[in-house]
Amino acid sequence: MAILNPVRAAHSLVVLPTQQAVLRLVPDLKVAPGQRLHRVAFLKLMILVLTVGMAFLLVINTLLTQDAFTLRQLERQVIDISAQEESITQQAARQSSPTELAAKANALGMQAPNPKQDSPQFIDLQSGKILGGEQFAPKGQ
Repeated sequence: MAILNPVRAAHSLVVLPTQQAVLRLVPDLKVAPGQRLHRVAFLKLMILVLTVGMAFLLVINTLLTQDAFTLRQLERQVIDISAQEESITQQAARQSSPTELAAKANALGMQAPNPKQDSPQFIDLQSGKILGGEQFAPKGQ
């Protein structure tokens, strides 16, 4: 029986007040004499807020679209420049190949070294004669 007393006390504190009606009617909005609620002014305010909001969204959308076009154009430029870089790299690799260098050297009049001749040859720039061979060979050979 000692346990039932606190339960009954809690029941009387919590359950009984909540069983009473909580909802009440709100009294009509009382307007002082000489004043009137302006529904038209409220509607104009709401239309103005919506119009400004829509204009703001339109401006933001336009700016985002313009940035998207600029981004797409820059991406295309990156692709074009990458293709040019790849082409230049391939061309440089082709021109620096040993066979291409040998062909260019032959076109300029250069000759491959003679394996039988160990001494280097030189060109006299004043006379244009090729010097070398035995006269520049190291002594003792």
